[in-house]
Amino acid sequence: KAQISPHFLFNTLNSLYSLVIGTSQKAEDAFIKFTEILKYTYIIIDNDLVSVKDEITYIQNYIDLQELRLNRHTMVKWSHDVDNEGYRIPPMILLTFVENAFKYGVSTTRDCVIEISLAIAGGVLRFRTCNSVMKHVGEFRTELPVGLDNCRARLSGIYPGKYILDTYERDGIFNLDLTIKLV
Repeated sequence: KAQISPHFLFNTLNSLYSLVIGTSQKAEDAFIKFTEILKYTYIIIDNDLVSVKDEITYIQNYIDLQELRLNRHTMVKWSHDVDNEGYRIPPMILLTFVENAFKYGVSTTRDCVIEISLAIAGGVLRFRTCNSVMKHVGEFRTELPVGLDNCRARLSGIYPGKYILDTYERDGIFNLDLTIKLV
């Protein structure tokens, strides 16, 4: 079952892509990015570690797809500066933070900014998100909180004593700062 499901999914995506070809370059590009995200989620996620380069590509694809639905009111600033793309980190370790920035920091009627940055120098990873607070956690919470709590637990298990995760809201801006000693 685990082997058939991804094959069926990717074969279906290839068939759908053949229908999209030629309709719009924007649609083709989005479809390819979506397919790459699914491949990463289904295939790479089984690896204990992935290269930082792969994780950067994954985040870029995610941001690109999110920007398709945004209008002029939301500005996204994404930057990365990595001294060695060969560093290996757990797959999708940063995604929850990126998802939260979009979940709580997007508006179709008011100007807002989402800033995401990743830097690695000398074996120290620094990841930061900063977003206008357009929605509060209570507006979405229908069950127990899982996102940040799961990330803290995962980080504690993988990098015990080697990480700092700080989150705070000030003046309508939510900030998240993560530092991990990779070596």
